Amino acid sequence: MAKMLGVPFINYGRSYNNHCELYPPISNKLTRRVKIPREFWCWNNSHNTQTLPKHCYVADWRLEAIWRNELYSLHHVAAPKISIAPDFSVHLDDPVTQAIYQVFRSRCVARFWQENGVFVIPTISWSRPEINEFLFRGLEHCEIVAIRTAGKNVEREWRESVEQFLSLCRPKLVLQFGTKLGLNAWNCEVLNLNVANRK
Repeated sequence: MAKMLGVPFINYGRSYNNHCELYPPISNKLTRRVKIPREFWCWNNSHNTQTLPKHCYVADWRLEAIWRNELYSLHHVAAPKISIAPDFSVHLDDPVTQAIYQVFRSRCVARFWQENGVFVIPTISWSRPEINEFLFRGLEHCEIVAIRTAGKNVEREWRESVEQFLSLCRPKLVLQFGTKLGLNAWNCEVLNLNVANRK
């Protein structure tokens, strides 16, 4: 498909060969130069949103275009120079390899964007306690992270995962997309943002 469209295709993971780590390393720092937008827009492939900062808390099928083509995805985040990393879905009952693969995809994209001048805010993917440690690896040097509010049917598991995350990582700012449910779970500054901005 990429060749048909005349767009180069690059494999995100091709340049990452460190077998000692699960994911490409990513880090960010909360400095005075970093301006966090108060609005992020839903990821889509429209030309109308290419200058707007984006979050990726959307259905997975919308994110597949990001994974399939690096340069095409970079085109959508290069102008605002800030973006939330893709949130490829991880479920409570996913096999551990599937969950890790979804996080691997998100980190590969995040690393590529970061290497090309975009300030990337990684998303926290969570599942069940016995595999969460693997999903949180590599975020120890990120002062800003993002997460989507849990649904009421999994609020307990979400809170437990937040507690587990905070035992491993020490963010200074969390961008929580969605409702205010669980805002008091964090021990740092939290910014509650609208998940439904669209154009």
